[in-house]
Amino acid sequence: MPYENWLKTIDHFLDPKYIARSEANARVRQLQKFPNRGGTSSYSSTAYKHGLKRLDTYRKTHTDKDGNFVDPVAEQNYVT
Repeated sequence: MPYENWLKTIDHFLDPKYIARSEANARVRQLQKFPNRGGTSSYSSTAYKHGLKRLDTYRKTHTDKDGNFVDPVAEQNYVT
């Protein structure tokens, strides 16, 4: 990475707006009851992209690449 870009990166991470957003995101992640593997996509956009129904979208976003649920709570919610 060029030195000038490195300095800009440091400035970005030290920016009070970035720090506030990072802390807010950390608090929100702590409130999650179980992991979601959908990334930044919402359920509706994931369903639309893959042509899935609601229940299939839930399964896709809460399982690993082998189809195993990433958390027992997510699996229990799917079964009930």
